[in-house]
Amino acid sequence: MISHKHKCIFVEIPKTGSTSVRAILGKAWKPHLNLWQVKNQMETYWTRYGGRKNRILASLYMVLSEERRREIGRKQFETYFKFGFVRNPWDR
Repeated sequence: MISHKHKCIFVEIPKTGSTSVRAILGKAWKPHLNLWQVKNQMETYWTRYGGRKNRILASLYMVLSEERRREIGRKQFETYFKFGFVRNPWDR
């Protein structure tokens, strides 16, 4: 789950109570996006502006290399707080 408002990313790991945490955070973080939604939005964004529907951003899209576009996303990702929960392997 990603909250742009709170600049947080919750990484869900199965069998760690992530469903309960997601239920609680989902209520507090509305609206939030999961990673698949973010991926789809980014693909739509670059397709739309790379497809020259907006000349200025289309030009920017053509000037920026793919590596640079990834770096822009990476910089935003690095500013977010990321957290998740793990199980104690000795409990099993």
